[in-house]
Amino acid sequence: SAFAKASARLAARSSGCGGTTGALWRSAIVAALFAWHPLRVESVAWASERKDVLCAFFFLLTLMAYVRFASLSRVQSPKSKVAYAASLLFFAGALMSKPMAVTLPFVLLLLDVWPLNRFPLSAFRFPLLKTLLVEKIPFFALTFASCIGTFLAQRGGGAVSPVELPYRLANVPVTYARYVSKTFWPENLSLVYPYVYHWPWLAIIGSVLLVGVMTVLAVLVLRSRPWLATGWFWFLGTLVPTIGFVQVGAQSMADRYTYLPGVGLLIVVVWGAAEFFSTRPLGKFFGTTLAAVVLLGCVLVTPVQLAHWRDSISLFRHALEATTDNYVAANCLGKAYEKNGDGAHALVLYRSAVELEPRFPQSQFNYAMMLLTFGDEPGALTHLQTAAALEPRNVEVQFNLGIFFAMPRRAAAWRRDRRGGGAVHARPAGVGGDAQGSLQPGGFAGRRGRAGLLNCPVMILSLADLMVILGPRTISRRNHVSIVLPVPGPEYRNIDFCIFWPLAIREINPIIYNSCFLSEEQRTSLIWLRINFT
Repeated sequence: SAFAKASARLAARSSGCGGTTGALWRSAIVAALFAWHPLRVESVAWASERKDVLCAFFFLLTLMAYVRFASLSRVQSPKSKVAYAASLLFFAGALMSKPMAVTLPFVLLLLDVWPLNRFPLSAFRFPLLKTLLVEKIPFFALTFASCIGTFLAQRGGGAVSPVELPYRLANVPVTYARYVSKTFWPENLSLVYPYVYHWPWLAIIGSVLLVGVMTVLAVLVLRSRPWLATGWFWFLGTLVPTIGFVQVGAQSMADRYTYLPGVGLLIVVVWGAAEFFSTRPLGKFFGTTLAAVVLLGCVLVTPVQLAHWRDSISLFRHALEATTDNYVAANCLGKAYEKNGDGAHALVLYRSAVELEPRFPQSQFNYAMMLLTFGDEPGALTHLQTAAALEPRNVEVQFNLGIFFAMPRRAAAWRRDRRGGGAVHARPAGVGGDAQGSLQPGGFAGRRGRAGLLNCPVMILSLADLMVILGPRTISRRNHVSIVLPVPGPEYRNIDFCIFWPLAIREINPIIYNSCFLSEEQRTSLIWLRINFT
């Protein structure tokens, strides 16, 4: 890959700076392992994760520009400022591609130690360290801004999971250990790894020992083997945004998270193996043979992993086979079967997902919709209300719950409950109104007030009424009658409506929800709009 070639080129170019390795073949092996390792499949095969590749592209450009800056700054060349500005610009591109690049300033500090040797460990000088830190201030400023923006966006979107701190702290060392094990032995790779709340104490202690021993060893041999510290802390540090201190999503780990951190771990492995074989008889022969065997193994195993990505059913079926109690994969596999028209399989998988994790709102909602398809309305309502309680800001859940209560036999009871509050109620088109179905004065068309609309569960409006509410640009003049259904909810400031348009103007439908409450004709002509009354 381009990243692999550029990685080797970076090592070769860095030999122009003092104190670097100049180990081209070692760097080439690192690049080849990175490119061919099965852990890379997810970032490359999944279109949504191509941002990993783009982020790595700008990440590497940043490193290359920084190496150039370090080389030019040694001779105090004016061009060093251009190289510095380029590295800062590339870093901004990496952050815009994926916020995981926030750790790049720390990687630059590691490179200052090895292989650039801009901070000699044999002669520690605080003024020199201060200079290197000040030099990184613009990088840290971009990092800080990206962290704040990303956290607020994730929290606002409901992606930050409220996992208690003890569980998160226990998961961190175990996840590090699992990434190391999957790098050495890439078995049972999955798109989704469910979050584990109760790890065995033996797994936690063993993981803490692995991380702790490697960290202490990297510090102890820092002067004699600086590559160990650079590679290991590259691996540890670049995983910090996704390691689980702040839990985002329902997964405990992901193969795609190793895309950049894996480079650091591969540096440790390759440089360590090279040093080991360099002191053994016939070490060069055995080392080369081992590298060839490992690379060949990657070439053979990676296509097997890639084959699981041929369709959604194969992908999530493999995820269920590779993991245990994977409620996310069960829910996703059920959705894949549902889209293929296999409702029976979907129902079983949704039920399994709900039983494995009742607090997962997506599986509760999907299970409710499928129960309704099979005619189990009481069960559907139970799980739909559970989903709404778990995720009250989910528009789709609230919308379908509103449709459930707006069905004719349920809407009558609902209107009876609300009639005492002075609500304006629906009447058939042409009854008590004009030919287009608008209401007489005292209804919405005469009052044009917000209270009537907010309190009315079902209302038939004329084209003129809809244009008053939505604006003339939203309504096609070819449309004459539409139905507006407010979604019920306690004190919503932003009210949700669903609008049924004639099939003749399907082309203006921006969003289609396949609600099980609607007929096939209504499903194909449904638009969801959000109208802000604040």
